[in-house]
Amino acid sequence: MRIKKKFVTLGLSGSLTYMLKHCCECEKMKDQTQFHQDKTRSSGLACACKTCRSARYRRNREANIRRSQTWRKSNQDWFRAYQAKRRAENPVYTRAAGWRSSLSGRLRKLGFEVPFPSVQEVTEILVSLGGTCVQCGAKGTLQVDHVKPIRIAPELAFLRSNLQKLCVSCHRKKTASEMK
Repeated sequence: MRIKKKFVTLGLSGSLTYMLKHCCECEKMKDQTQFHQDKTRSSGLACACKTCRSARYRRNREANIRRSQTWRKSNQDWFRAYQAKRRAENPVYTRAAGWRSSLSGRLRKLGFEVPFPSVQEVTEILVSLGGTCVQCGAKGTLQVDHVKPIRIAPELAFLRSNLQKLCVSCHRKKTASEMK
């Protein structure tokens, strides 16, 4: 049975109205809150309900991943230029996002439950640390170092007082001396 009406408005007590929308995949009338927003459609809502879209994504996940990987391989030059442009526009933010995710992953693997700050908070920390190496004063490529190593004090991983910026060579020397 095909329903021709896309919306049904039910009047409830007082001035409340309850909107139902037709899902194009499961062919059911559902509450409009069950649909994602889609500004390109005249109704302002997606054609398929959230449940159907989720099921479609799960069914096609592997094919979508392959399609994405194929596109990236065939458009490597464009993709690299796009990434470089994004990094150049906001270098601290992109570094903060990478630093936070790699550190949180390492801590989870070690079995620590540490509250992770947002990327914005990490960005603020990185900016507040300054743009020179704490030990030699060099500028350029700097890395975030933990004064007390994570393996010794994981609960201090994101505390500002436990972080410092070091150049690559100073960071290597400090890490090597800690490993001894």
